[in-house]
Amino acid sequence: MKPPPSSSVSSLSSRREAKRTRRYVMLLAFVSFLAPLVYHQNHESHPQTKRGESRISTFAHHHFSSLHDQHRTSIAKSYGHVGQIEDDDEDDVIAHNNRNDEGSSSLSSSSSPSNCNKRGIVVNNKCQCLKLWRGRTCEEGPNIFSFKSKSSEKLPSSRKVDIPLQFEGDFTTNKEQLRKTCEDGNIKVFLPGKVPPMRVIGTCKSVEQAGVPLKDVVSKKPYKSCAVVGNSGMLAYGQNGKEIDSHDVVIRFNGAPTKGLENRVGTKTTFRLVNSKWLDFRESKDEVILWNMRGAGALEDYIKRRAEKGKDEKFYLLSSSFVNYVGEMAYQLSNSFDNLPGGFNAGDYTPTSGWTGLILAVNVCTEVKLYGMQISEAQGVPYHYHNRCPQPYGERDQAEWLMFQRFARHKLASFKEPCIEECHTDNPDDCKRCMSERSDFYGEEATKEGRIAWEKSPMPHYCLARSMLLEKEKKHMEKGGQSYTKEERDKFLSEINKKIAPPAPLRAPRKRRPAK
Repeated sequence: MKPPPSSSVSSLSSRREAKRTRRYVMLLAFVSFLAPLVYHQNHESHPQTKRGESRISTFAHHHFSSLHDQHRTSIAKSYGHVGQIEDDDEDDVIAHNNRNDEGSSSLSSSSSPSNCNKRGIVVNNKCQCLKLWRGRTCEEGPNIFSFKSKSSEKLPSSRKVDIPLQFEGDFTTNKEQLRKTCEDGNIKVFLPGKVPPMRVIGTCKSVEQAGVPLKDVVSKKPYKSCAVVGNSGMLAYGQNGKEIDSHDVVIRFNGAPTKGLENRVGTKTTFRLVNSKWLDFRESKDEVILWNMRGAGALEDYIKRRAEKGKDEKFYLLSSSFVNYVGEMAYQLSNSFDNLPGGFNAGDYTPTSGWTGLILAVNVCTEVKLYGMQISEAQGVPYHYHNRCPQPYGERDQAEWLMFQRFARHKLASFKEPCIEECHTDNPDDCKRCMSERSDFYGEEATKEGRIAWEKSPMPHYCLARSMLLEKEKKHMEKGGQSYTKEERDKFLSEINKKIAPPAPLRAPRKRRPAK
């Protein structure tokens, strides 16, 4: 057998070498592609593990009580912070509970767009992230608290703590949540601006016995879009009903009605956040009522309500975990501003239902649109679209605007109505100029029908009491007096409401069971 020609041997050797080279190049390409993903997954998936840019610090205020300091670690844990709180340590890593149904860690999930780290939904093969996340697979978070202020710089580093970027606990009180967060058997809530800000409002056992669902009633899967519908009189001027109803989730507040105003505010209500004055208001049996408890009396009322109404009513308590998270977010933001209104201390902002609704929306939706929010009498628009209530005292509203503005500027939410920001500047001409340019929203023809309808709207007794108070305070100040304190306002309102409030309906006496 003749040996192959040398040229054939050389050609065969070259082909083998080329094949080995191709394999080597392919292996290098694969490793070079995989390595950044592994690094990104281990080091970048959570924004709090970064240095500087996306790290979120809370600047605790000197007005906080010692009770707040004692419970800070346990409260942080309740809203998803399961790592230890460190003071100004750049290298600490914060672990999270994951907001998904399976309960597995989001940090170990695939980086493919089809997964989105459980923080978004796939639209056209791309991740559309929840508003508090961004990036190809929703791995990066916004830096809304990074701005330093004079008030925050004066605080000692020992008062800085970290919180999770996104709320990852349960939004509503349920048996699983109570077992996770009730370390000493008590329900604690953090309400900045209240005295004391950290308070025990009851025991976990009493609430569980009253009847709470087994699991959270708010879905852990992201919604595509949320409409957060405020109460501003601006809604009386528009025709936003169909657009509002087109959202996956519609959040409303307290006694804001839709009946008779469907073309203006829509008909759909997914969640209605209420305070203690509006516990019985609902327009549909499908509405989910979420109540923000703020005191021991509220907890007792819930227990009584469960006994009277039964456990099937769609009436739920916001969890202490979520209430604490909302309060902490508000506390952080109010400590990051240098331009708070006079007499309003950083950290003293008590979250409103509107602020709570915004925080709920950015945690569950990939798109958040605000309707009829942060625009009222100061901008030439009625305070409410459904009644003639006058606007109350403005310091808290001004502070809240700065926080809404921060969210809007970071594109976490957007206002439906134009000119909102222009109408909150120090120069009133900015507002007039913008409104004149947007006559389609604010022109006489555009608002005429709505104004006529609003002038026929009711004046409830509590609105009349507020109107009388504001008139009395105005005259008092014209004579050189100071504006009333909160205690003076509350006292006057209590007295006048007793005189003008309609009598409460009499309850039929309960029939006693005959003794056996």
